[in-house]
Formats: sequence, C-alpha cells, structure tokens
Amino acid sequence: MTRAPSCHLWLTLACGVSAFLAVGCAETSTAPPTAGHSPDPRHAPLHIPEEAPAPTPQPTVTVTTLPLRADSSTQDDDIVEGHLPPPAVERRVVEGTGGAWLTHVRVGRHRGYDRLVLEFAGGLPAVTAEYVAAPISNTAAGAELELPGSAVLHLHLTRLQVAQSSTQLERSARLTGSGAPIGGPVLGYYVDTGAGTERHLYLGVDGQRKFRTFLLQDPLRIVVDVFD
Repeated sequence: MTRAPSCHLWLTLACGVSAFLAVGCAETSTAPPTAGHSPDPRHAPLHIPEEAPAPTPQPTVTVTTLPLRADSSTQDDDIVEGHLPPPAVERRVVEGTGGAWLTHVRVGRHRGYDRLVLEFAGGLPAVTAEYVAAPISNTAAGAELELPGSAVLHLHLTRLQVAQSSTQLERSARLTGSGAPIGGPVLGYYVDTGAGTERHLYLGVDGQRKFRTFLLQDPLRIVVDVFD
C-alpha cells in the first residue's frame, strides 16, 4: 500500500487555506491615504449660497393738510342752532342702525367753528368721537400717522357695509371746493380706508377744542363741529 495520494491531498488543502487567508486579509485591510494626495474636486459636496431676504416694504400714509379751502356745500348742512347739542371735549356717541356706506367727506368754515360732514347711503353707522393721543399708530396701513396740530380728534365709524371700491373711498376722502383757506382750528385730516365694517377718521386740531356731533336727514349725514 502506498501513502503518496494522502500526502498530496494534505498539501493541496494546506495551499488552498493559505490562499483563502491571503485573499481575506487583502480585502479587509485599508491602505492609509498617500501623503500629499488631494481629494478629487469632482466628488466634493456642492455649496449653494443662501439668498439674502428681500427687504420688507415700509407702509406709507397720505395725510391731507392745510391750506384747506371752504366747501360751499357745507352751507346746505346748516340747521337751527337751538336744536344742537352743547359743545364739549368729552366723548360723543351716535348710535347707528347699520348697513351704511360712506359716500362723501367735506369740511367748511362757519362763524365760530369748522364743520366736518360725513354723508352716507343705505343706513346709519355708529360713530364715537373723542380726542386720542398722537401720533396714531393703529391705522389700516400699519404706519405711524402724524397730523398737524397738537390734538387729534378721532371718529370711529362702525356697522358700515364692507368696502367694495377703494377708488370710491379715496374720492370720498378729499376736501373739495374753492375759496379762501378756512382759517379755523381744523388743520388736517386722514381717512383710514381699511377693510371690513369699520372706518377711522382723524382730525388734526390746534388744541383740544370743544366739539359737538349730531345727525341730519335727507341725505343722511353725521356732522362734527369743532369750535374756535
């Protein structure tokens, strides 16, 4: 009996195991990076610069100031003085029925006072008139409002119809007419044409003058007299 095949088998197995271990070591080892080798820029992460935020636009406010000119249409708003409430500096309130639409704003000079007239269609708003601190910062435009004069008379109108035309509101916020400057205590005004069922009107006055508010019919008007 010969044992040569057995030796040959053992030799073959030993060689196979050595080759397997050599391959395994080659696959699991990681060679250190070569000194002085730079990474390929094609594989570098892409850097996207951040865009600077756009500047926030600042709101603007348009204020109508004197010289105001007398509007002759206010002469048609005269009534007998004996039927008017007495003037005062305290808050005045006019109760409304609702559904009103502001159509015209006009002012005129009368003997001893300036008269502001707000004309409405469709109903009567509720109006609160009182002096407030200046400058005003709660306008619809979100901007600070500075009126001429040392006092601000604020008219808060509620229960109005929702605005349908900003152009109509802009037209109604103008003082029109011709003649000499009215020369009274009212120095300027601003109509806040914000959305919704409320409006704010501010009068710049040369001091906390006495005033009165009352209602006229046909057409429906709310009148504010500011006394000298």
